Amino acid sequence: MIPVTGPELAVVSGFNRGTPRRRHKNGTSHQLETLSAASVLPQAIQRLKQAQAIFDSQLGADHPSSLNNLAELLLVQQRHGDREALLPSLRRLLRARFALLTDQAWQLSPRERLLLLRRRDPSWYLADALAQTNPETAKLALALRLSSQGLLQELQREQRLLLEPPRSAEWADTASASRWHEPAQVAAALPPEGALIELKRYLDPAQIPKDSATPLPWQYRAYVLRPDASLKVVELGSAARLEPLIRKAYVATAEQLSDATELWNDVSTALLSPLRATIPDAHEWFLVPDAGLHQVPYQALMPERQIRLLTTGRDLLRLRQNLGEGGTAPVVAGNPAISNNLLATAAELSGVAQLLGVSPVVGRAFSTRSLKAINNPRIVHIASHGYWDEASAQQTRPGMALPTVDPMLRSGIVVSAARSLLRVDHPSALHRRP
Repeated sequence: MIPVTGPELAVVSGFNRGTPRRRHKNGTSHQLETLSAASVLPQAIQRLKQAQAIFDSQLGADHPSSLNNLAELLLVQQRHGDREALLPSLRRLLRARFALLTDQAWQLSPRERLLLLRRRDPSWYLADALAQTNPETAKLALALRLSSQGLLQELQREQRLLLEPPRSAEWADTASASRWHEPAQVAAALPPEGALIELKRYLDPAQIPKDSATPLPWQYRAYVLRPDASLKVVELGSAARLEPLIRKAYVATAEQLSDATELWNDVSTALLSPLRATIPDAHEWFLVPDAGLHQVPYQALMPERQIRLLTTGRDLLRLRQNLGEGGTAPVVAGNPAISNNLLATAAELSGVAQLLGVSPVVGRAFSTRSLKAINNPRIVHIASHGYWDEASAQQTRPGMALPTVDPMLRSGIVVSAARSLLRVDHPSALHRRP
């Protein structure tokens, strides 16, 4: 470490803080908070700039300490209102930190990856906070979203592929180098009347309250990307307003209450009406939900649109590649041979299989082995029981211990047992494919 003291060189690591919350009352964060309270932000900015020059020259521009100091500098500049000067440095920060994150994550265990991906400081949201003020900043925010959403699952999938010949370490290096995706790359994969809608829950770092008892002011927004690479930012409102609406409608549907339809109409007005007004000519929507928006039945609320749900917008690149390669025949499977059968599932599978011109894989034939044998089909339709380990989900909430594995890998679908019928009495009895 450089042997210089003072607030300009005390750095709080961006990878050592938890979910973006209030700054700790020690180190640089406390001293900068004091400077802010004394209305001497220009002095804080000057000190951080001096520190940045030292870090860059002594450690290198992409060293974690240099990036952490740069994050502090940009956060203070945003608070000071110096937004126009942020973009070049913000692009450098986010791209370098993303590269560092992916390089580190590749070497870590699943639990350590969760820790790394969750513990990101508020500077990761700076591009979102400034997206409405500058089109280029909006593109940067979307690029970060396109590159980071679903990253952990992608890394685990690639590590499984590495075990299959003829994969190699060189392939892993190539995959790592191509993880950053610009909006224009994804836009080129959209159909002419399509639109990618990346829904995101975000924070404005300047609005994070200092009082830990005050709820964080999460907001929802949509990044709407068209085939010509044009981008629109649509504000959808606060999480405090949207999430209770969705939760209430969801519970009403689950309990078959008479007002469920009316409640979903309220959700549609609040969440989907702004999107309809923004892209009235887009008939095929590629939607990427976030946080509480996963519980919305988008196709049921918008029967006039063709809705495709994606894990991440960069899935469009894989879809285009797979379509170009042709793919194998569609797969329709489900209705496993278990004690608690699904009503009407057999009729559903038969109807879908008839539409696609294939025979359904059902009963004892619907097994782990048959799922693993699927190789690049153009369409996969599965109708079966599913499960979710609620204990794992509880652990991912703020203030609780991290799960030992990715919660997304603690869910699954039910298939038939290999030799005998399977009773679904406990999650440990389930056969699942991550």
